[in-house]
Amino acid sequence: MVIIQLDSEQLFEVIESAVRKALDKREAEIESTATIRKIMSLTDFCEYTGLTRQTAYKLTSAQKVPHSKRGKRLYFDREKVDAWLLENQVAMQKDITGKANDYLLKKQNRRRV
Repeated sequence: MVIIQLDSEQLFEVIESAVRKALDKREAEIESTATIRKIMSLTDFCEYTGLTRQTAYKLTSAQKVPHSKRGKRLYFDREKVDAWLLENQVAMQKDITGKANDYLLKKQNRRRV
């Protein structure tokens, strides 16, 4: 198609058609990812967490990561893995400062009594 020879109305229709196709494609991608499986295999778990298979086996054998075992296969619940990944959150500076201030206020109040 030669765009130079199109008038403004035809050009608008071509652009609108292209945008609709792109939006439909994106909507289909979103729908396909919305059906994410709740249970993951070891391979899925490694891809999801970025861990190697060796590390995943070490964590499961030490029972440090929530998992289930059926025969020789390992399975992971996505929600439990998410909770496990977020277990050891690092405190933000403002939280640390707030706790320090609370501690100092309590300590001053004890001295006054």
